[in-house]
Amino acid sequence: MIELQNVSKSFEGKNVLTCVNLSLKQGEVVTILGKSGSGKSTLLQLAAAMEPVDEGEILKDPQTMCAYITQKPLLFSHMTVLQNIAFPLKCQGVGKNERYEIAKVWLEKVELSGLENRFPYELSGGQQQRVSIARAFVYQPDVLLMDEPFANLDVKLSRQLQHLIFNEMKQRNVAGIFVTHNYEETKMYADQTFLLQEGKLTTMSEEEVELYFNEGIEKDGQLYSISNCLLSNSSSDTSIPVLFEKEVHLYGVNFFVVTLPNGQTQFMKKTKEINIKEPLHLILKEG
Repeated sequence: MIELQNVSKSFEGKNVLTCVNLSLKQGEVVTILGKSGSGKSTLLQLAAAMEPVDEGEILKDPQTMCAYITQKPLLFSHMTVLQNIAFPLKCQGVGKNERYEIAKVWLEKVELSGLENRFPYELSGGQQQRVSIARAFVYQPDVLLMDEPFANLDVKLSRQLQHLIFNEMKQRNVAGIFVTHNYEETKMYADQTFLLQEGKLTTMSEEEVELYFNEGIEKDGQLYSISNCLLSNSSSDTSIPVLFEKEVHLYGVNFFVVTLPNGQTQFMKKTKEINIKEPLHLILKEG
């Protein structure tokens, strides 16, 4: 789909990206982690051909279509909601009636039916972001570039839009590069995770992702990754007692929410073997 080969980029003499390599396959979701200012947005802009590379090259089939969802919705202030969503289709030469009919389908999907004649300034921030999501999908992109699209939303709306976006991507086999600072989003959706630091892009293992977000458990001076821990009704020399709080269903998966002795809350995948009426323990295992 898209391949970055030894890509470098600098601004005003400062290196932002140095010899970055990234290959994105059809239907694959790649997550990029990194501190603010590390170059994550620049990487997306290069992939979208919004900025030229200084060195290296970006290989992409001419027929590959990319859509970009930013952290803050970038809508045309002089256009209505319906016109904003239909704009990519207008650029493709789709007739007015046809493009508006397609746009109305997406209005319904993002739960904005009835607001098609409003202007962006008449919408809440969450509604504006839903318009930008509908606009991104309306012309059926092959690749979706997402720059922290849920960062400014409340938890409930964020999860609703995550479910919508990633379900649509899965159904349509759309690839994605997803920039986030959120542990839950990374764990749920990423096929591969990378860390962008000092201009270098490096692959992260599941254990490294958890330690990056401080999601590990420390016992007797040893740090254990959550991904290597097992929920059990039996105890051992390397287990800690946990308290069952509730069962939740997120993103198509059932989880047990448990509380550790230090008050930390963890989501553990539900298994049939666990009896929540009996004492629970987290078996700690090294990676």
